[in-house]
Amino acid sequence: MPNRKPYNKVFCLTSGLSGGIAVLQLYGPKSLDILKQIFLPLKQDFTKISQLPISEIFFGHIRDTAGETIDEAIVRRLRPDEMLCLPESFHICCHGGPATVAKLTSVFAAICVPMMTLSIFLEDLRNAKNIDASTIRILNRFPDASTDLMGKVLLNALSHKPILAGTGISLRRNTLITKLLNVPPVIVLYGKTNSGKSTLMNVMSSEGRSIVASQAGTTRDSIIKHMSVGGILMQLIDTAGIMNAKSKLTRLSIRQSMKYLKKADLILLIYDVSKKDTGNDLLRNLTQRQKTKTILVANKIDLLSCPEKGGQFLPKISLPVIYISALKKTGITELKKLILLKLGVKFIKRHSHFQTSRHNLSILENL
Repeated sequence: MPNRKPYNKVFCLTSGLSGGIAVLQLYGPKSLDILKQIFLPLKQDFTKISQLPISEIFFGHIRDTAGETIDEAIVRRLRPDEMLCLPESFHICCHGGPATVAKLTSVFAAICVPMMTLSIFLEDLRNAKNIDASTIRILNRFPDASTDLMGKVLLNALSHKPILAGTGISLRRNTLITKLLNVPPVIVLYGKTNSGKSTLMNVMSSEGRSIVASQAGTTRDSIIKHMSVGGILMQLIDTAGIMNAKSKLTRLSIRQSMKYLKKADLILLIYDVSKKDTGNDLLRNLTQRQKTKTILVANKIDLLSCPEKGGQFLPKISLPVIYISALKKTGITELKKLILLKLGVKFIKRHSHFQTSRHNLSILENL
């Protein structure tokens, strides 16, 4: 039986879903020949090059088989000591987004170079470089790295650096790494109708999709969004406003809100301080356990004639309190810092290191 001829492969290192840059890795014994077919450098003549210098950068254009330009690109040959280097590996950096990646996939398919899945790429990497299982598991986590912080944590683990070196924040307990960076904390916005929950939701998630109106009870169904605070992905849930349950629909909405409160990692109890509200009646609906993970958010301080007197509207309980104006975006940064502190995260000086007695790989291999 004749031996199967070696063939080249390509893998998209980036998600291909969003972002300014997409990085594809071409590898295999005929990589340079393939580049000569689709890549046109602006200054160099690839047709006369038998082997590209290692790590030298080449700028040019990717073309299809008909000679039509697809995108600008930067090509670099990987060094053998780089972790992701496979035999004759090249990185092709082009514009990001699904449209560009799809076009490049078609270009490679036309010359019989298949696009690999992550599992196949990692298997090739393991076979070629004898990488241990722990490292493979960490590499396997990169597609789920939804924030820069998660990416830095994984990169630091691969290079045996302190877990959060240079990220600007520190975690008090190693177990928080697993919880916060893999399962987004659930933050529930809880309050009366027209207290400003939807406005705050829009501001914190940097989106304008929640319906905001002066009419009470605009939000009937809970709305779920995601946001990044300090590099940690969090799930925001805007619950239906608490009001007098005069209809079956209202009762169902409030019941759904109470269910979300039970599974919340953190509760933002929002009340309208301009109406001299202290949120005490809302607190009565919470269990003692829920109160321990609650932040009191006194909203609409912009409507107070004397904002400095807002402190007189305090609930009859010892809980963290912050005064904000969701409409004017006042106090939002302070609120986000308080959220991190309540979740067990604290800021540290940039470039300082988080000390841990456990090895980075042993912490992250089970993520």
